[in-house]
Amino acid sequence: MIATPLPSSTTTLSIPKFDIATVQLEYKPSTDTLEVPTIKLTTSSIKSLNTIYYPRNAHDIPRGFARMCNKSGGYAPRPIWNELTNKVTPWFESTNYEYIYFNCHDRLWYVDNCMGMGCYLSKPESLLLPPLNGWVDLTGRRSGAPKMEFLDSVVEE
Repeated sequence: MIATPLPSSTTTLSIPKFDIATVQLEYKPSTDTLEVPTIKLTTSSIKSLNTIYYPRNAHDIPRGFARMCNKSGGYAPRPIWNELTNKVTPWFESTNYEYIYFNCHDRLWYVDNCMGMGCYLSKPESLLLPPLNGWVDLTGRRSGAPKMEFLDSVVEE
């Protein structure tokens, strides 16, 4: 199922508790709910990425990710997305379908454009939320890299 935009500033998601050391091994889901904030990305040299990103359920597939799978040879996005993510950490999507997600294989957060091409990456401070700073483009440059902030309420763009 490909996600559709959410118009609220926070979303309540049921997210199991775990830590980065046990993600690849084993975790026991809980029924705890957590308010996941909306993210505002700024200062990116890629202007289309400077926007608001809404939290998404880990089981949904970003539209840009599905596009990339199709463009790369018609691969089915579901098995690849399930392999790439931990099926727990929420991801974030703009109304233009750019997205931010945690890749559990290399343990990095990514910002991808609407076509599914990686633009920026950062080391995690958390598995639940992307870091606010420390982003670099995929060539390793910090110049033009984005900064993020968590929003309590969404201002219309």
